Formats: sequence, structure tokens, C-alpha cells
Amino acid sequence: MVEQNNIKVESDRSYVDWAAILAGSVISAGIVVVFTTFAAGLGLGSITAEDGGDISTTWLIITALFAVISMVASYMLGGYITGRMRRPVGNATRDETTIRDGLNGLAVWGIGILISGFFRCKCYHWWGKSC
Repeated sequence: MVEQNNIKVESDRSYVDWAAILAGSVISAGIVVVFTTFAAGLGLGSITAEDGGDISTTWLIITALFAVISMVASYMLGGYITGRMRRPVGNATRDETTIRDGLNGLAVWGIGILISGFFRCKCYHWWGKSC
């Protein structure tokens, strides 16, 4: 027989679960870094705005699509992880639970973008360029 564990639930907590949000944001920002490194390995990062740095329109579109799709996929995964890690709510209805999950996922997108921007600025700083 499977034993049921009773999880203590509190109904007076905040709508946001910061531990789950930060974990999802860090994971999603890390996945963005991995995808960006993968794209650079494929040669998708070899775009320059200087003279003589020609690139075909096709490769420019492929690079832009890869960047957008990888960021969306990364933040979707971070939002999913946050939803799975969120602590249960008391006697909340299904609608209230859905709203709480949505707010936590939206916070993952915002914080994840800030973390990714921080990584970008730090990388440029280390390479001698300004943000």
C-alpha cells in the first residue's frame, strides 16, 4: 500500500514563491548561456557590423531565429521548473493556483532576462568592451 504524506500547506502566504522563482531563473539563464555557446560553436555568432564583414541574409535570419527560439525555450523551461518547485497553496481553487503559477512564471522571465543581461555585461567587461 502506498503511504500518503501530508504536506503542510499555508493559505496566508504570498502569491510568489521566491525560492522557486530564483531557481527557475538561474536555470533558464544558464541554459541560455549553453545555447549561445552552442550557436557560437556552429558559427552563428560570427556577425560583424564593420566594413568587410558581409553575411548573407539567410544566415542572419537563421541566427535571429535560433536566438529567439533558444531564449523562449529556455525561459519556458525555467517557468516549468518554477511551477513544479512551487510549494502547494492551502485551499486555493484551481483558478487561483493557475494565476499563482502564471505570476511565478512571469517573474522567471523577468529575472532571467536581468540575469542574462548581467552575464552579457560582465562578458563584455571581461573582454575590454563596455556595455
